[in-house]
Amino acid sequence: IAILIFAIYIIRLINEEESKTRTKETSQYYEDEPLSKIFIEGDEPWEEILFDNFDILSESLQALDSSAPFTFRIATAERLWYRYEVDSLKALESVIPRGDNHQYSFNHSFKILFGHSNTLNLFLNDYKIKNLKSLSGPVLLNISYPNKTLTLQHFVSKL
Repeated sequence: IAILIFAIYIIRLINEEESKTRTKETSQYYEDEPLSKIFIEGDEPWEEILFDNFDILSESLQALDSSAPFTFRIATAERLWYRYEVDSLKALESVIPRGDNHQYSFNHSFKILFGHSNTLNLFLNDYKIKNLKSLSGPVLLNISYPNKTLTLQHFVSKL
């Protein structure tokens, strides 16, 4: 009887471990950590850490034909951490819940970093931003009104 109880206990432990790992593997959009845990090391700026640890997979440059003030909207089907900087002020971090929208207004510049771009839709003045690919690597978007440009960069981990 003791061996039977011990065997049942071992089987339950194995099943619990498998179910935990299966949840993380099957949910490819699972994002459980703030970006500050990845992109902050002492006093080094988060952009330097990004470029030190990741390579640019693709980059697109688009011209802005609108005038300030701008409205930027984020929509996603999955929970997503992101880091943003409005009009060159201090960088802030936020999380967007599953199925929610966040909106920001700015006049001069807007910079935003996402941990991934799966199920992500971005809009500038209610126009969808083109060339956004659904990838698991970080995405950096930099909008500059003085330069009249929108730069979108997708990253992959360095080998």
